[in-house]
Amino acid sequence: MPLIMGILAQAAAAPGPTPGAGSYDLLETEILTGTPADIQFSSLGTYSADYQHFQIRFVIRGSRTGNSADSLYMRLGASGSVDSGSNYAWHYLRGNGSTVSSSAASSQTQMMLNLNAAAADYTADGYTAGVIDLLDPFETTKYKTVRCLTGQTTNENSIYLSSGLWQSSSSVTDILFTHQVSPPAVGSRYSLYGLRSA
Repeated sequence: MPLIMGILAQAAAAPGPTPGAGSYDLLETEILTGTPADIQFSSLGTYSADYQHFQIRFVIRGSRTGNSADSLYMRLGASGSVDSGSNYAWHYLRGNGSTVSSSAASSQTQMMLNLNAAAADYTADGYTAGVIDLLDPFETTKYKTVRCLTGQTTNENSIYLSSGLWQSSSSVTDILFTHQVSPPAVGSRYSLYGLRSA
């Protein structure tokens, strides 16, 4: 019996596994206590040695009232400066169980990630959830691509699949989010994750 207890004690003291390639790490998170005009993640080059892709997970609520569309705009930047030139393209596909619609645009000054965020006067504590993948942000031989999946039940019971393109091969240092109609409401959360490199 003493021998078995000794083995169990040694196993419990052993360190856990270290994160490996393909694991997600939470890098930064923003939980809004006010209604800022934009949300920005900066100095992202510090993650280039360890991470291959970024993922932004958000739970947001709009500060506007009424069932007007409120999409999320996304810009990227390099060397500490966000690009506001006409270097973006986007498209989206929307479904609500009975109808499907889509739209696209190029030569834009930002990517539009269509989501119709939950309005301030809808169900209390109702939020729109979504996931954005930014692929190869530090790769300097290709343009940057984004995909976004969102859904909500408070406004129109819809799900959106969006994608975007930043026509730049620069290494990403900044991600900027703004809302189409009004600032996001207090309690909205934006979390930046990194996918570890192989």
